[in-house]
Amino acid sequence: MGAKSLKIGACAALAAGSAAFAGAALFALVGGTPLVVGDVTLTPMAAGYDMAFVRLMTTRPSASDFKAAEAVSRKAIALYPYDIQSWLRLAFVDVELHGALTPSGQAALLQSYDLAPLDQHQSSWRIWFALEHWDELSQTTQNAARFEAVTLARNWMTRPIVAGAVTAVQNPVGRSVGYVWLQERPNSPYL
Repeated sequence: MGAKSLKIGACAALAAGSAAFAGAALFALVGGTPLVVGDVTLTPMAAGYDMAFVRLMTTRPSASDFKAAEAVSRKAIALYPYDIQSWLRLAFVDVELHGALTPSGQAALLQSYDLAPLDQHQSSWRIWFALEHWDELSQTTQNAARFEAVTLARNWMTRPIVAGAVTAVQNPVGRSVGYVWLQERPNSPYL
């Protein structure tokens, strides 16, 4: 009976510890900070930096807020180099800090396309951003944006994503390019 009680107690302690760790990790994720115990970082999570970025952008951001947002995005990329949102945030912050897309911002945008040529969760903003800065993009980045937009526009379920992005573009050159993309017809009637 004593050994059985000891096993049950050990299982209960393990379950309680796991639940406490999971709760703390969730709190860290929502809070945008890693879970740290003493000098040890237990859960560095790239996704947690999204909330830190949102907090920085909820008011009228200053140049120092944009620099802090850039640092947050770079930390997220250091943890998870495949974080598309962080690469896109770097491109956005680049424009906000410099007034135009610099080679660094363009490299971040292109990296987002290299990592995920099609991303229906980011595509609306990414297509809009590419068209808004169309004149500043390299041919390689333009081709990547076109591939994503035309591919999504050919499907009746994702076409509204592209149409909405194109409609929101203020740059007349980029908007014209986007409308041309929307006119391209698929090769298959089933797309």
